[in-house]
Amino acid sequence: MTVSSQTPINRSTGNGVTTVFPYTFKIISAADIEVTVDDVVKTLNVDYTVSGAGVNAGGNVTMTVAPANLSSVVRRRSMALVRTTDYQDQGELPAATLDDDLDSAVLMIQQVDEQIGRALTLPSGVVGVSAELPTPVINGLLGWNSAGDAIVNYTGTASSLVSAAMAPVVAGSDLATARAAMGAAESGANTDITSLGAVTGVTASNGDNSTKLATTAFVAANARSAGLFYKDSTTSVAFTKTAANTASIKAGTIVDVLGVSVTFTAATAIVMPTLTAGTDYAIYACQDGTVRADSSFTAPSGYTVANSRLIGGFHYGLVASGTTVAGGSFNSAGSVQTGGMVWTQTDVDNIAGINLFSFWDLKWRANVSDLRAQKGFVLTGAGTWVAIYFAGTDTDTNGLSRNNVAVASGTVLAKIPTTMGGNGTLTYADYTWWRASEHARAHGARLLTDAEANIAFFGVTENQSLGGAASTIPLTTRAAGYTSKYGIEQATGHHWVWGDDSSGTTASGYVANGGRGQSYTSGTTKVILGGSRDLAANSGSRTSGWHNGPTLSVWFFGLRAACDHLMLV
Repeated sequence: MTVSSQTPINRSTGNGVTTVFPYTFKIISAADIEVTVDDVVKTLNVDYTVSGAGVNAGGNVTMTVAPANLSSVVRRRSMALVRTTDYQDQGELPAATLDDDLDSAVLMIQQVDEQIGRALTLPSGVVGVSAELPTPVINGLLGWNSAGDAIVNYTGTASSLVSAAMAPVVAGSDLATARAAMGAAESGANTDITSLGAVTGVTASNGDNSTKLATTAFVAANARSAGLFYKDSTTSVAFTKTAANTASIKAGTIVDVLGVSVTFTAATAIVMPTLTAGTDYAIYACQDGTVRADSSFTAPSGYTVANSRLIGGFHYGLVASGTTVAGGSFNSAGSVQTGGMVWTQTDVDNIAGINLFSFWDLKWRANVSDLRAQKGFVLTGAGTWVAIYFAGTDTDTNGLSRNNVAVASGTVLAKIPTTMGGNGTLTYADYTWWRASEHARAHGARLLTDAEANIAFFGVTENQSLGGAASTIPLTTRAAGYTSKYGIEQATGHHWVWGDDSSGTTASGYVANGGRGQSYTSGTTKVILGGSRDLAANSGSRTSGWHNGPTLSVWFFGLRAACDHLMLV
């Protein structure tokens, strides 16, 4: 028997009573039909039985339990796309077998055609995705109803997608609001378009990504997925510094804000509060389509956790807006070969006000589980996040990198983090290598290596130290001439910091490691980095000491924490 033109899918709505649901297309066997209730695949001969296999007009699916009221019950041909019959030379050629095989080929084609009909496709006259898509393509991206009419009958051009027909719909509207504003009835095939939101403001002009209209529209339409954070580029941060006190979120960024899709189709300025030197700011995407900075890491001013989402942040540094090379006492003489970095105004501008190297987002950040531990860090050229400031004495409160706090050392003792048994009052007994390493790792960070410090500290005026009494520097702050290329403050000539490298110049033997057993050192020492205030002309970005055992604790040993970089796709 011939196979008629068939649509191999039927949809119905359950009522809590009906158990028999007809299907109006041919299947060869009962296993060739898939049954779902509210998108959950059911099991043949457990959840349902099938009659009418082999009948051109179809048959019935009988459910074991009546689907719930208003549930979606879908019957769809789902044949394995394989050929199972092997015809032999001079062998039998049963007509029934041959007829089923020929029918199967047509049924498979209809099955695939139905699936393609639910996919995003381009007209045959369009090669790739052009900068200005035809209106039918845009309407196709926005969805069609069962009658073939666009849910949004868009009649403009791709470069001005916000049309009069879409004017009532604001960016981020949910599905129900969007449909109501567009005058669309939810019926027939419309019920399949469950993730379509209002896609407004999409333009063909997207910087150097002018051919990404279809991708952006598709992602935006499906951005209701919980937690979506999408960037056009996964190999850079989502934000751009535009001036000392301003920044923007990049075009093509799409954020799900608690069920509302917010699409930034063009570079969008971040709404800034009054910025204070030495302060970290969180960046939030808000359901109203704005992006805002705030020093609160809970929600921006005027918003709540119910209508905003933290997506990144930055540090506003101690190098003031408008600082010049000379005015900031940055090195402008000598050569890179003999005198370290020769600063330009662009270098100063990178760290003046908003620190360019401190920007982070949900997929471009330090590899820490608690994003609050990201505060006060910059990404250096070594691909390492390094603390702008020395670790203070109360890191549970202030984090590992905070301006204007007491510097932890072997004589100004740090409080033991609560993750290591601290109670908010107890302090370490000393600041050995083990203490410093534990202190960093208690907050998800680690010690710097010598090679990482060489990069991170580059830019200081080399071969100088702060001078003064042989005691711990009192506070984290800025001292002119000691700021690195990345805005790291007091980088050298202030305070040695424990490093993670080992050497072997002391006598071997067992050493006590802070009351937690003993380590056999074989002459092991631990490196110290950067130089202290009393080291005179020996401090600098490559300064290191390799002669101290891990048990030593003195006034000039402290911590500058580091983290590995995390880049997610």
